[in-house]
Amino acid sequence: MRYTDDFLLFGREKTWLWELRAGVVEQLASRCGSNWRSRSRACLDTGEGVPFCGFRFLPGLRPRVLGATKRRFEGRRYRLFAQGDLPRLGAGVFAWYQI
Repeated sequence: MRYTDDFLLFGREKTWLWELRAGVVEQLASRCGSNWRSRSRACLDTGEGVPFCGFRFLPGLRPRVLGATKRRFEGRRYRLFAQGDLPRLGAGVFAWYQI
């Protein structure tokens, strides 16, 4: 699964996933001159929860917001309220709850 520059690879065998990941990294480097950050390299069991796009996804549960994402949203919310920009504040809060 891919969303902009974030990737999730699923499989039953960790060794196969690491090989697949190496192939993706090689393709990104040769075609785009891009590389993956070291902190985003992980091979996790989905039962542990998968961090993706600012959320942690756990089987059978609603996504949980990760700390940095929540702090950014709260900062933006306070800033928009202080500026009196209620239409953007309302749209932001609505979008947040839609997630």
